[in-house]
Amino acid sequence: MLYFVRHGSTELNANSPQDPKNYFRGYLEASLDDIAKTNDISNWRLDPGLITWNTGVYAGHEVTKELLDSLLLLQRVHRDEKIPQGESYNDFLDHWGVALKKYIERSKTKDIVLISHHWNALAVPVILRGMKPEAEGPPENAGVIRIYSDGFIRELFTPPATLEAQKSAKGEDRL
Repeated sequence: MLYFVRHGSTELNANSPQDPKNYFRGYLEASLDDIAKTNDISNWRLDPGLITWNTGVYAGHEVTKELLDSLLLLQRVHRDEKIPQGESYNDFLDHWGVALKKYIERSKTKDIVLISHHWNALAVPVILRGMKPEAEGPPENAGVIRIYSDGFIRELFTPPATLEAQKSAKGEDRL
């Protein structure tokens, strides 16, 4: 099975999320039962194929409505337009697609856990099913999804703090 963990926000990635030394991404080939029992991540391997969309000059800025609108335009309409100091959305799809398909194939014989960014998770249906790119969707920060070889995903875990925040926003935490 292939699992995808969206990395959470950390002090390391708060200032310069595009700097590869400031965040962890990688993969692990191990039984999830073994990971849960031992908490052993000594076999994690880094993979440049898991690098997220390099949003160049937009990276590290607060995501305002204007910034998100600009990124969505580049993601949905001008997919070949390179972001200054970054890459085009199609270039991102190319390198992430190669890695994703490799891990799907390898996951047929063993469990694999990937850790990377939200853009990577959102691009799975685009790469595998030719769907329209989305700006929102699972998983939440530090959440887990299962990726099926046909491009479908299933949310498996949402962190408790996220669930509480969602309930609070809906007013479900009030009597």
